[in-house]
Amino acid sequence: MRALHHLALSLTLLSGMTLADGLDQLNAWLTDTTPMRARFTKAVAEKGLGPEVSSLFGEHRMEGDFLLQRPGLFRMEYRQPNWLMYVGNPQDIMGGDGRRNKMERWPLESALGSFPEAYLANPDKLQQAFTLTAAKAHDGLEWVLALPRQAHSPFRRIELGLAEQQVRQMVTVNRYGQRTHYVFDRFQPCPPL
Repeated sequence: MRALHHLALSLTLLSGMTLADGLDQLNAWLTDTTPMRARFTKAVAEKGLGPEVSSLFGEHRMEGDFLLQRPGLFRMEYRQPNWLMYVGNPQDIMGGDGRRNKMERWPLESALGSFPEAYLANPDKLQQAFTLTAAKAHDGLEWVLALPRQAHSPFRRIELGLAEQQVRQMVTVNRYGQRTHYVFDRFQPCPPL
């Protein structure tokens, strides 16, 4: 009888607790202004290729470091296969590669379609451009589905996978069907950007 009482008490306590879904975790992550650094891997697959074909012929893999400070500051530094760096602020994204020794600048508003990473540094832009909903958990992550509010969006959808209030994966599908998959790991605080 005592065991049943403890079980009933435990179930009552557990029912009052809710685990954070993807949307709760994303909101907590987006409001955190602590500068952070993470390693990333980015895989770009061409439209219409299955995973087994993409890995052989149509996928480009890149890796590097992602630095973030909200609101609006980020840096993507690609180490593999070629060195590239993109730096964003609330107005512009600047970038270039070491081979050409040339930097370019794009206004943030027009560059968001080419740099979805900028949405992670600009929560207002993410929430203005997309309707965010909690999606089904899978692969050990809580997911958020971001669907564009405007028909002319450069993206069909963005999916964000979260764990421990960190974005661990981001999957983008652009208007042409090209799928890009980001994996973030090795999170750590960093000095202000």
